[in-house]
Amino acid sequence: MTLSLAKCQAMLPLDMAKASAIVQDSYHYLLETAEKIEKEYLRQRVLAVLHNPAPSFLSALDERDKASIRMMLINKKLIEEEVSTALLFPPCENPQIAPQPFWCAPGSSYFRHHAYPGGLAVHTALNLSISLSFCDGYKKIYHCLPDRDLVVAGQILHDFQKPWILQWCPDGSCTPQPVLAGTAMHHIFGLAEAMFRGFEPEIVIAQACAHLPPGTAPSVKQIALWLAIACHIAGKEPAAYGVGKKGLLRLLPPVEWFIVYQGDQNWVVSMQAATEVIAAMQRYAREVYGMEESELNTWKFNALRNYVFSQVTVLKLYEILSGKGYEEFQRCVQALD
Repeated sequence: MTLSLAKCQAMLPLDMAKASAIVQDSYHYLLETAEKIEKEYLRQRVLAVLHNPAPSFLSALDERDKASIRMMLINKKLIEEEVSTALLFPPCENPQIAPQPFWCAPGSSYFRHHAYPGGLAVHTALNLSISLSFCDGYKKIYHCLPDRDLVVAGQILHDFQKPWILQWCPDGSCTPQPVLAGTAMHHIFGLAEAMFRGFEPEIVIAQACAHLPPGTAPSVKQIALWLAIACHIAGKEPAAYGVGKKGLLRLLPPVEWFIVYQGDQNWVVSMQAATEVIAAMQRYAREVYGMEESELNTWKFNALRNYVFSQVTVLKLYEILSGKGYEEFQRCVQALD
């Protein structure tokens, strides 16, 4: 039995994510965990992110503001000159409503980790699970008592602007994102949105630490730069968010900030998995469906890829491919209906 290519092509990314038990289970795990946040105001804000990860800070910017921010970033050599205002600020019809649900967005750019419908929910759920395991381990072994509210909020927030930055394109891929100040653009815009929504500085800094640990001078300098840019975008004072000689970042960083960083390290194996599994999927498309090389960057292939990856996940397919080989990989794909 061969998976129907027509079925895959008839589904939108939203349909694929909705049909995936893994994606929906991951999203519900995030909701259930957020519901356990003890501080009511924080719980409500985190749940609001999961229900509507909108880039609401855009409501305070007009086109002139966006162009000014772009020129500032170019002048400081924080983005390449080729990055247009339209690329830096992807379309959003209503800044109060996310272009897509949290549970539909990819987890990264199209040839990176978790790049399939619902990948963001799966990626974030795994990170959160890892982070809470660190909390439990630190309590069991070291008798430390990490602030679980801080860890949960920081981890759920760490990629929450991907539904805006990484929108699905007609060919089944997602919009590209520039590098901004040495990191993927979604990271800094996520910090700006968290600030705009009124999250406390220690939570925003925890969110920032997902991409770098705060324990060394170079890391602190880079994190401070990200926070300063986010403050500029969100219209906030940098000093309020740990930036400056006497800011929070200059103090001994709490354990929770490191836990958020440690929890985001699944991307390492997931990047390896993506490289190998995408290649295997292309081989499968050529052999089973007779696709030409020119079709492997079109909706014809991407619809197949997106459906398979959303239903099984790239990491599970990598486990099969690396442990049992290509033939078992084929059987797994063919078993989907």
